[in-house]
Amino acid sequence: TAKNQERHFVVHNYRDHADDTDVESSDCSGGRKANLAMSFPMKLHSVLDQVERDGYGSVVSWQPHGRCFVIHKPKEFASHIMPKYFRQ
Repeated sequence: TAKNQERHFVVHNYRDHADDTDVESSDCSGGRKANLAMSFPMKLHSVLDQVERDGYGSVVSWQPHGRCFVIHKPKEFASHIMPKYFRQ
């Protein structure tokens, strides 16, 4: 190393969930009460998948690796996506 200093390593506990099996849709479906009880991460995941099917992929989409999403057009996201998919 530069200047003969001891090297330090960071221990990462990252787990790649890309190959995990999908959660059954019955776990997240149901009546109004079931939707109210859906956790925010589950709701967000569901919305991002639906947005893609509804043709708003140019506004918000998953990254190719599937571990995060990007809001490409924040103004359209706020005016079209948020009111349609989230109760405010």
